[in-house]
Amino acid sequence: DVDVLVDTVAEMQGIRHFDLACNQLCQDAAVQLVTELTSRRIDVRSVRLNTNPIGDPVSFREAVAMCLASRGQSVMAGGEFTCHLGDDAVRWSAGDEPGQMARSLRDGDVDAPTLVSLRELRQGATSQLRRLEEYEQNDPEAQTPEGQRCLDEQRKLCQATLDSDLMQIYRQELNTKDKRATAGGEPNETVTS
Repeated sequence: DVDVLVDTVAEMQGIRHFDLACNQLCQDAAVQLVTELTSRRIDVRSVRLNTNPIGDPVSFREAVAMCLASRGQSVMAGGEFTCHLGDDAVRWSAGDEPGQMARSLRDGDVDAPTLVSLRELRQGATSQLRRLEEYEQNDPEAQTPEGQRCLDEQRKLCQATLDSDLMQIYRQELNTKDKRATAGGEPNETVTS
């Protein structure tokens, strides 16, 4: 029962991280949990819900965003709420200080980093490798020394992206999720490239 869970967390003043992974919380229960935590102003640093059968991630993300925005209206300064969901996240903060990445991103500063999801990066590199293969097979210019040099450079860039340490970590995370889901009867995407 979510109410009992929230009451317990409310009584445990020192709790900072609340790990509910692999607990079969449905979307309604997870939203109720977040709603109760935010409306009762129970501040924990993180609530982990991965591998629960959340259902539609978009509607869940929107419901959590509404909870965070509602909770955030009463915060005058400091604090930050973030809901990570797969490759997406919902973030709220009371006010970004000058020089913080969040403010740079919001204001469109020239020096702000470009954020790209790892899924899109992996898919882009894989798609580019396929396009290069098609180009090599179908275009006579690809057989010239200059064409081969260009193909080699492009393939090296794509492969470096796919072999990067960050992409290896992402691949391991996807494979771990797939193993958990397969054990539960819900197959996910397994990444091997």
